[in-house]
Amino acid sequence: MSKTAARILADLRARTIERGAGTFACIPLIEADQQLMRLVTAWPKVRPNPVREGEVCPEVIAPYMEVRWLWTCIDPDPLPRWIQVAGLPLARHTINACYVLIDNEAVMPDGTLALVVEQYIQRKVGAFLDSMLPRRARAVPPPPPPPPEQASVPA
Repeated sequence: MSKTAARILADLRARTIERGAGTFACIPLIEADQQLMRLVTAWPKVRPNPVREGEVCPEVIAPYMEVRWLWTCIDPDPLPRWIQVAGLPLARHTINACYVLIDNEAVMPDGTLALVVEQYIQRKVGAFLDSMLPRRARAVPPPPPPPPEQASVPA
């Protein structure tokens, strides 16, 4: 029985939640490749059109290729805009980099990131911002304790 795009999208979302919102295997890939880092940080800014959920996946599509097929149900194709927003050249190697993120489920077709990827990016940005602040501004000391109550001394 053929699956609809809506069923494949629901399965993808359930799988990413089940696995802790994405696969951790994509993090070393992103860490090691500036092009992947640029693409993953640009993806939420692309705002693709919704997946045409009524489309039916052809039976000849292998189960491991269903997610890739799902991305063909977004009109227009979001890859050129994604690459443009990332400031990268529209070239075969850049398109292949997009598919690395898609196939590793680091990016979702609804314009979001897998939770594990989002958390990784937030930590990277946090560390960068920490490094930009002067040392004494990084850790704000706690306020001093209130003064002890003084006993009233009889006159």
